[in-house]
Amino acid sequence: MEIKWLEDFLVLATTRSFSRAAEERNTTQSTLSRRIQQLEDWLGVRLIDRSSQPVGLTRAGSDFYRESVAIVRTVYRARAGARRIGLQGAEQLRISAQHVLARHFLPRLLARIEARLEIGGVTLKSDNLYNCVDDLLNDEVDFMVCFHQPAMPDLVDLSGYDFLVVGSEEMVPVSLPDDSGAPRFALPGTAGAPVPCIGFSSENPLGWHRQARMTAQDIELHINPVYESTMGEIIRDMVLDGRGMAWLQTMLVGGDLTVGRLVRAGDATWDQSIEIRLFRTRALGRGAVEQIWDMLRDGGFPPGTPDPRPS
Repeated sequence: MEIKWLEDFLVLATTRSFSRAAEERNTTQSTLSRRIQQLEDWLGVRLIDRSSQPVGLTRAGSDFYRESVAIVRTVYRARAGARRIGLQGAEQLRISAQHVLARHFLPRLLARIEARLEIGGVTLKSDNLYNCVDDLLNDEVDFMVCFHQPAMPDLVDLSGYDFLVVGSEEMVPVSLPDDSGAPRFALPGTAGAPVPCIGFSSENPLGWHRQARMTAQDIELHINPVYESTMGEIIRDMVLDGRGMAWLQTMLVGGDLTVGRLVRAGDATWDQSIEIRLFRTRALGRGAVEQIWDMLRDGGFPPGTPDPRPS
């Protein structure tokens, strides 16, 4: 039995979709399906009910899910402990961040830190939100940087973890321009001609942002969801391919808007600010972590109050 089989199973149990789980795991659907089958063969029981859509868990699968969560976290916590022992004396800073932030925000944040402190080497992991959270919970990283949405579900429970608000970002509606420079797909659409929309899937909190923003508008909105992904870069590529409009971060599409590759699909009433938060590990004994935390806090980044769990 391989640990990646358990990780595949946990993601599939959460997404209830082989295609979405394969995307989350950065593998093909056939490979993920084969590994789930290998896990079921190793256990000698069926875990997945493939007769329904979306797929569900069998009774054995539901019971094994709870055990798998504990097993995976124990394994990674043990690995983190072994690594800490093996790397004692080495102050390699470990940071995880969501894909867009790792590429477009962290270099600026690290430059600000390095201007004030000698931090040595940095190990940066770019991943989806849930894997970043798992790294933090399992003490695999010193810091985690993520977008924050008030409506994050129970799966993302960071209550009790200290954080700083280290930035903010705008989600703006964008579209490919037509020949006249106007948006090819403009909000709010009509009942007879809904606007094709490319969005973040429900596993990404920015997907909940989009849904919350739509329901918050006084203007009646008519969209037709045509494509979903957990990665902003993929959504941007689909917009550039002319498949629809999307809400995307300005750090991702600011350059496209400046040169006219993309245009706004709606005015500023459709924009929404989101926080960028930096969470720190609760593990003790990392002097560099405390130094960086104190420097950022004293440098004007406000500490946050841990959010209560949603009721």
